[in-house]
Amino acid sequence: MAIPKIIHQTYRNEQLPPQIQFITERLRKINSNWDYRFYTDDDILSYLKTKCSDRALQAYLKIKPEFGAARADLFRYLVLYNEGGVYIDIKSTCMHPLDYILSDDDTF
Repeated sequence: MAIPKIIHQTYRNEQLPPQIQFITERLRKINSNWDYRFYTDDDILSYLKTKCSDRALQAYLKIKPEFGAARADLFRYLVLYNEGGVYIDIKSTCMHPLDYILSDDDTF
């Protein structure tokens, strides 16, 4: 099965600092044919409650909130497992569209 054209990103809330907002807007622009999904901490909790097992939710909740990066890492694995696509750290971007890197017949 081909990798779905979905980009996943997370951040604590919707209040992105200007630099990060610029990065995400550029990422979305150069990958306009990809579905872009952004998750806040509240969105992540909602996603886990509705789309993941109780075991996965409990594992997430056992990670202390001050270790937000570790929580984001676990969510990243779960959302990619469930939805497929590509997870890109909120501070990262692409120099070229993802279609230059991933072919329609690439699988994972």
